[in-house]
Amino acid sequence: MSRQQPRHLLDAAVGERREDREVDLVTSLERDMTPARLVATSGMAWRLMTQLAVDRLLPEDGTPVERAMRYLEDRIDGHVRVGELAAFVGVSPSHLAALFRQATAGASSPTTCR
Repeated sequence: MSRQQPRHLLDAAVGERREDREVDLVTSLERDMTPARLVATSGMAWRLMTQLAVDRLLPEDGTPVERAMRYLEDRIDGHVRVGELAAFVGVSPSHLAALFRQATAGASSPTTCR
């Protein structure tokens, strides 16, 4: 198996993890409603919310340039800084510029939209 799992396998694993945590929350509240149980359940809820936020921010499959292009397409009417774009795809701004130059044979670079 490759180091990176296909996106559909990751989505399935994330969904199962989320469902398991939701079941844990409900089961915990069904046991009793004592202050101690409510505190424990609130901690479980925070953990679930944190996981949902992290899952939402995980980059999609594809090369850094492909992920950057999808990010730009989603924000076509906004202003995106190169540093923000590079951080989103997990590379340095200079490396992202080099990747854009390589992908476009030097025709354009994300630095032109600073």
